[in-house]
Amino acid sequence: MARTTGLFQAPEDLQTLYEDIPPHLRLPLQEWVGQALRNIDGSNSHAGARTAFGAYDLQFRPSDPLLMRLERRGSWQEVIAALNDREFLQLIDWCLLPEVWSNLRRDLDTFLLKGGSAWTVYDRTDENDNDEFGLERRVPEGVQVAAEATIASAGHAGERLAQAWHHAFGVNPNPSAAYRDAIRAVEDAMKNAVSPNDNTATLGKMLATIESQKNWTLPLQRTDPRAEPAVVIVGMLRALWVGQADRHGGDPAPALAITQEAAETAVMLAVPLVHWFTSGHAARRSGT
Repeated sequence: MARTTGLFQAPEDLQTLYEDIPPHLRLPLQEWVGQALRNIDGSNSHAGARTAFGAYDLQFRPSDPLLMRLERRGSWQEVIAALNDREFLQLIDWCLLPEVWSNLRRDLDTFLLKGGSAWTVYDRTDENDNDEFGLERRVPEGVQVAAEATIASAGHAGERLAQAWHHAFGVNPNPSAAYRDAIRAVEDAMKNAVSPNDNTATLGKMLATIESQKNWTLPLQRTDPRAEPAVVIVGMLRALWVGQADRHGGDPAPALAITQEAAETAVMLAVPLVHWFTSGHAARRSGT
C-alpha cells in the first residue's frame, strides 16, 4: 500500500504522472479554484465564477456553456465538481491570471507536484514584459532548466521558442503551431550567423548554405570523424526541416497532420539549435 502525506501520495510511490485529475487531487484543486475565484472578484466567489465561466465559454465555446450550467445548478461548486478533467484543467489554466496572488500560484504548483500531476505552473514574461502564467506539461527538471535558460537569453528567437514550448506543452496544445514556431525560432537564431543580408532567409535556404560551406563547427575539444560537428548541425537542422509534415508549397509529399509527439520532438530539437546559434557556439571555422 502506498504511503500518504496528508491528501497526497508520497512522491517516491508515484510510478507515473497523471495526465488527468485523479481522485486524490480533485478536492484540493476544487478548493484552490474557489480561492482563485474569490481572489479574482474580491470576496465573492459566485461573482468570480460568473466572470471565469463567461470567459471560458467565449474561449472554448462548449456545447453546454458553463454559465448555463451555473443557471441550472445555482452553485458554482456543483458546476466545478461536475466538470470533466479537460474542462477542469482548462478552467484552472484560465484562473492563473497575473492578478491572482503569487502564493495561490505556488500553492497550486505544490498540489500538482505532490499529487503526481503531469501538469505544472509556468511563469514567463512576454515580449512586452508582461507576466504570463498558465499550465504546461511537466518535463524532466534538467530539460526545463535548459529550455528556460535558452528562452531567456536568445532574444527574439527565445520569444519564438517560448511560444513553441507553450503550444507543445500547454494545457491546450496546438502541435502544428508548436512545430511552426520551433522552426521560426531556429530561423531567427540562425539568420545573423548564416544569412545576415537575406531578409527572406528560411530554414531550408540556410540549411543549404551551411551544407554547402561544410566548415561549421562546435566548440568541442574532441570530435569523432563519424559525427563531425558540421554533420551533427546539418543533421539536426535537416531532421527539423523535413519533419514538418503539414507544410505545403513545393513539397511533393502529401501534407500530414502534425502529431503531439512530433511537435514535442521538434521543440526539444530547437532548444539546443537556438542556443548554439544565438550564443555563437555554432560558427564557421576561423579563417574561412
